[in-house]
Order: sequence, then structure tokens, then C-alpha cells
Amino acid sequence: MKNGRAGEATVLEVRDTAIRIDKRPILQLLLEVHIPGRAPYQARVSKRLPPHSSTATWGPGLRVQVMVDPMQPQRVVITGFAMTAPPAPPADPVRAMEDLKRMADAGLITEHEFEAKKAEILGRL
Repeated sequence: MKNGRAGEATVLEVRDTAIRIDKRPILQLLLEVHIPGRAPYQARVSKRLPPHSSTATWGPGLRVQVMVDPMQPQRVVITGFAMTAPPAPPADPVRAMEDLKRMADAGLITEHEFEAKKAEILGRL
């Protein structure tokens, strides 16, 4: 960990290995690892479930902080949970425009607010 490269990973798959240490399960995780300056790749990691944690916590989609051995990128250590929120899915601009129009027609927003939001939606295209 001292010479590792920091990054983030997303849990893609979780399997219970049926191995227990101090009554805590060992999980096998398939991760998609993201290290700056390198294309994302997959790696398998074994992780003992931390105290006061459940297997439900370690489901697909969970983002974690990792350290990667620069000489052997498949050697990955989970160092904590990622604190950043996952990226929001891209909004459907057609639906956003329809919703905006309904709000304007119902008098919920002003014409000025309608035009400003319309410009913002179009600017994301």
C-alpha cells in the first residue's frame, strides 16, 4: 500500500466464499478499477466483511477507494468507501423539455424561468 496508486473501483459482482474468520464472511468481489491515466479494468479481490457491516452493503454498484500495485495491477486493496456520489444518468432532453413546457403552461414557472431552463437543457446537448 505504501507504493500503490490510489483510485476508485465499482463493485460489479459479489460472491460469498462460505469461508468465515471470527464469524465474519470472506467475500469475493469483482471490481471495475479506475486509476488516473489508465483505462478501467476488472480485478477480483477477497474482502473480509468489516464489523457491523452486512453483505447487503457490499452489493453491485458500491464505489470504493482502492490502492493498486503499479507493478501488478491485479493486486488491489480496498481502503475505504468512495465519498463521491455516482454520476447521475444523463437526463432525457426531450422529456425535460416536455416537463418544462407543462410547468410553464400550468403557471408554475415564469416565462423568464422557462427560457433560462430551456437554454440550459439545450446547452447540454
